[in-house]
Amino acid sequence: MVSTTAAIIASAQRTGGRLLARPGTSGRGPVRGPAHARPALLAILAMAALLFTWDIQHSGYHAFYAQTARSMSESWKGFLFGSFDPGNSITIDKLPGFLWPQALSARIFGFHPWALTLPQVIEGVLSVAVLYRAVRRWAGESAGLLAAGAFALTPAVAGLFRTQAEDPAFTLLVLLAADATLRAAREARLR
Repeated sequence: MVSTTAAIIASAQRTGGRLLARPGTSGRGPVRGPAHARPALLAILAMAALLFTWDIQHSGYHAFYAQTARSMSESWKGFLFGSFDPGNSITIDKLPGFLWPQALSARIFGFHPWALTLPQVIEGVLSVAVLYRAVRRWAGESAGLLAAGAFALTPAVAGLFRTQAEDPAFTLLVLLAADATLRAAREARLR
């Protein structure tokens, strides 16, 4: 059932401003989408993972942040404070949280360019999934799939999630914040 803006507004006025469920549903339990939605989403996520991991063993990384991730992977104290050197006497100029995934990956897999880039790939695939969820909640299954596919296929996005920088984590957090804002607006709640 296709809903228009007027129908959504009328529904909100009938329920006292709260949008409890999608039009045409009872509001109980999750709304099932078309049968093709889940396989299409899985295909988009697999395509995004393939694009973001393509040739990551040769991915470039910033020498300063790579050295910081290396020293953070060697010491838990360095990990906590974002130490640039193994002696924990110099810290980086940013909060260390953006390098925690890289340091953990380097600690698990060893210090390699692909190990430093792997967390960004995971953040990229999660970003595609969060974007799909946010757009689906607001505009429906087809729009969510279209947005996720367009996002994953954008060359700048594919390049973003193949580098060692703070931008992939920032992008994921912005998408999570947008999703939470859309959900709060739809349900008319502050939480």
